[in-house]
Amino acid sequence: MLALALVLSFTVVATPVSAQLPEPELVVNITAPANGVDIMGGVEFIVTANVTNNGTLWAKDVKATIGISGNATLDTGQVATQTVTKPGEDPGVLGVNWTAAVNWTVVCTGGGPVSINVTPSGKNPNTLNNIGLLHSDTVSINQEKVLEVTIGAPADFAAFNVTDEFQVTANVTNISSLNATDVALTISIDRYAELKAGEYATRPVGYLGSNATSANFTWTLNCTGDGFSRITVSPSGNVSGTPTMSVAHPYPPTPLHPPPLPLGRESSLKRT
Repeated sequence: MLALALVLSFTVVATPVSAQLPEPELVVNITAPANGVDIMGGVEFIVTANVTNNGTLWAKDVKATIGISGNATLDTGQVATQTVTKPGEDPGVLGVNWTAAVNWTVVCTGGGPVSINVTPSGKNPNTLNNIGLLHSDTVSINQEKVLEVTIGAPADFAAFNVTDEFQVTANVTNISSLNATDVALTISIDRYAELKAGEYATRPVGYLGSNATSANFTWTLNCTGDGFSRITVSPSGNVSGTPTMSVAHPYPPTPLHPPPLPLGRESSLKRT
């Protein structure tokens, strides 16, 4: 009897499996201002950002840092990096799926686009290493002049006799896409003229919608001396409760101060 033995051989390959360790993941969402919004040049506004831990482990020492590119800066006393704190919790601690807000006050310093970026940071509480899963957010805004004054009379270098009365007429245009409220015009004179008795320097305009022009407002002045005078009419007002930037005459004031004319001669006036 013949017996056959069949030997089978096989190889077992073991694939190592590594467990995914829990770790924090910080995500920023800037909620204000909205991306692409118009902001009045020269005013303060609030930047608000939410920081959320979308990871699988709580985070410690959580902070948010703002970066600004363009004609804007942090208001006096503000710091770029702030600790992120959920109300009622320890400072800098952000549990899984927790969200906390942080705010900065920013001041527009001129016209044009501004880019605002907020970046999170923090530590892994188990390893004390910096968190690697970080997601920043960026918005862009456009700074605009809102109110612009046009002086209709008198003309530049108009001449008046000393003691003459003359009138200054001006209006204001809302040159932005924003609606302005509580708008007013205020006249100021540097020298050689003054408001007639009973005249008020500030005239209320009220509401002024986007691209609207006010009625003309008139002030009566007395010529009081020889020489050039600078007359400035400045606007003021609010947009959504925020003061507008005062944008006086369309071009910057350029007062001229030549030697005074002889007594009894005419006094020229430079308006701005």
